[in-house]
Amino acid sequence: MEVTAQGHADLQQKLQQLQQQIKLAEQRVLHGRTFCDFSDDPTYQQAFDDYVMLREQARELAYLLETATIIQTTSEVIGLGAVVTFREGTEELETYQLVTTLEADVAAGKISIQSPMAQALLGKRAGDEVEVNGSKITIIKASVS
Repeated sequence: MEVTAQGHADLQQKLQQLQQQIKLAEQRVLHGRTFCDFSDDPTYQQAFDDYVMLREQARELAYLLETATIIQTTSEVIGLGAVVTFREGTEELETYQLVTTLEADVAAGKISIQSPMAQALLGKRAGDEVEVNGSKITIIKASVS
């Protein structure tokens, strides 16, 4: 899987947070074992289930990080990792970075390359116009992050 350099760093940070949560969950499990017959205790069972779930998430994330390729965008042609500023009709300028679905976060200005907007922008350049869902989009600027 390809990811941007920032996306890779964000995933590494998320893995570190998961590892901290795993330690806390492990402590809750060990604490629960000392005070009860854990086979019948729903609190212990929830702590154990949380621990198992967190470990699985961390394992999946570690695999993604291990196999991910950090993309290096160097062209003015819009592609994965590009930061694009555009105007829809007469609306205000909008700026988004095109990222993988794993990195997508609209509130942070990152849209998935799978989205209709990104699909319309891919392969275009500053100055081009595209149509998305019936709206005319004018690309003002495209750059590498």
